[in-house]
Amino acid sequence: MLVGFDWGGGIALRMAAKFPNKFSHVIVQHASLGGGKEQQDEVAKIKCPVLVEWVSQDMFHPWSKFKPLVKSIKNCTTEIIRVQPWKDEFSWSTYAKYSNQICLPIIKFLTGEDPTKTKKAAKGKEVEGKTTSGKSVKQIDNIVFKDEITAEEEKEMLREPSRMQQALDYIKSVPSD
Repeated sequence: MLVGFDWGGGIALRMAAKFPNKFSHVIVQHASLGGGKEQQDEVAKIKCPVLVEWVSQDMFHPWSKFKPLVKSIKNCTTEIIRVQPWKDEFSWSTYAKYSNQICLPIIKFLTGEDPTKTKKAAKGKEVEGKTTSGKSVKQIDNIVFKDEITAEEEKEMLREPSRMQQALDYIKSVPSD
């Protein structure tokens, strides 16, 4: 599976086109990749399912420029995320506040099930692997559904970080001479 955001999304699409039998799924958010004929022909080679997520109010990634490219992807699901009203500070907090609009389509795309329609969750698949240093690890993919989170936990997750507190924490962490 490939996942990419912004330029990483463009790279993920190009990798999936160049190596069409290597990836099971591609998920991109605001992929930066030109929408010309050459790029349209390139992404048309992608064989696996692709999920494209887009925040419609994003001024840096106009949907109108990327939409022709999406039409060239044969097995593409598109999710447009609406954030109203748009505010400048969303550049650092949008995804925390709107995570359900982002995560639920990904879960449905990968599992084929709508997580809002079920309350059960099974233990995720275990995968044996190695870290970059060669150490053996066991990865277990888990999904936490909203009904398993208390109201206090949800409030804490959605709380905007205090920029002042972040700055103070950083200053405290810098060793003094």
